[in-house]
Amino acid sequence: MTYLQKILDSHRRSAGNDNRSFELLYKQASDAAPTRGFENSLIKHSEEGIAVIAEIKRKSPSKGDLFTALNPAVLAAEYESGGAAAISVLTDEENFGGSEQDLIEASRAVEIPVLRKDFTVDQRDICDARIMGADAVLLDREDIRKNYPFLDFENARFPIRGGLLQPRGGTVRHDAVAWGYARGADGLGVDIIQNCEVTGFKIE
Repeated sequence: MTYLQKILDSHRRSAGNDNRSFELLYKQASDAAPTRGFENSLIKHSEEGIAVIAEIKRKSPSKGDLFTALNPAVLAAEYESGGAAAISVLTDEENFGGSEQDLIEASRAVEIPVLRKDFTVDQRDICDARIMGADAVLLDREDIRKNYPFLDFENARFPIRGGLLQPRGGTVRHDAVAWGYARGADGLGVDIIQNCEVTGFKIE
């Protein structure tokens, strides 16, 4: 079992013991300010170059401490002024050193959209993210399969590994994100060839 699977299992156990009222959380989340457009920001920034999702992360289970003393508001503002299209904030405290407060402060400091990068295993997690000020959450493969069973999960050429959910705004299309990067790369002189297998990358 990988460390990520262990963390995921831990989150699922916590969700199973969460007795908070979903209805009350949903009401709080619904009263939050409208989400900032995640997809629109990626597309807009890709027209000017490469759209970057900048991350606020204190530590990693595999790498150890990274930037434990960071100031989330200051770092988020620096990322935005540096041209980031969006901010990703880790909120898992035990494994990544993050917190809900990190996301709250980062979200208040910027106008670009903010992603809560955590394990979304329950509807309450989505409500919590909105209440904190997040504009989108991560969905893993099983979450997507459960919520969007009509998608083709057996397509080996275009495998679905996960996605982003933006409450009120719907699900960010993975093809739009890919094309955001493609358009940015095209603007830098990279030739984009459609409908062909990628066999590797060569950087010169």
